[in-house]
Amino acid sequence: RKTITLSFNTNGGSTINAISGKYGATVSKPSDPTKTGYTFGWWNTAIPNTFPAENATYTASWNVVTYTITYTLNGWTNASGNPSSYTVESNAITLSAPTKAWYTFAWWTGSNGTTAQTSVTIAKWSTGNKSYTANWTANTNTPYKVYHQKEKLDGTYETVETENLSWTTDTKVTPSRKSYAWFTSPSGQEITIKWDGTASVTYKYARKTITLSFNTNGGSTINAISGKYGATVSKPS
Repeated sequence: RKTITLSFNTNGGSTINAISGKYGATVSKPSDPTKTGYTFGWWNTAIPNTFPAENATYTASWNVVTYTITYTLNGWTNASGNPSSYTVESNAITLSAPTKAWYTFAWWTGSNGTTAQTSVTIAKWSTGNKSYTANWTANTNTPYKVYHQKEKLDGTYETVETENLSWTTDTKVTPSRKSYAWFTSPSGQEITIKWDGTASVTYKYARKTITLSFNTNGGSTINAISGKYGATVSKPS
């Protein structure tokens, strides 16, 4: 009987040695080859159960593995060009910086190793799922507002000054108060500067209570009267 040789082209995968046997004998099929970044698909054409009449070569077909890329952004916005997956066949991927209002992107940590990096590139022919965490530096110019309100004679308050100030995101600040003649300054209020620039504080300045006293110089007693600064005086008899 003719000795037949079956050869294997693994198409870039691990080597599989040729096998030989007599025409018609049972073929002991080799294990599937392996290839980094791929799973074995099939032989083209399929390896027969018995040795055919002529020598033959079988070529491996592969399925490319898709790997995931996950990002930890703490609820903020990833760059539109940063992909969620890749394969060994993908071109090199350089991650773009995500955005976060009133913060500045600092660096990536995660699959890029133990050293934080401002720029991360996933090289072509890389493998494995990747995960990256964005790290931020708080801006020092996040806006906030201070409203200064004076008490009106009817007991309500109106804003007389608005200050547009800035401070470091997610830190605390106690804005300064004003000093208005005939009005009492309130206690200072500590606020946390919100990342979105919406933090504000309102200081209310109450009208001073004024007391008018009367020295009758030996006449009948007239009690003192009190009222808010600027209010109409009910004159005594």
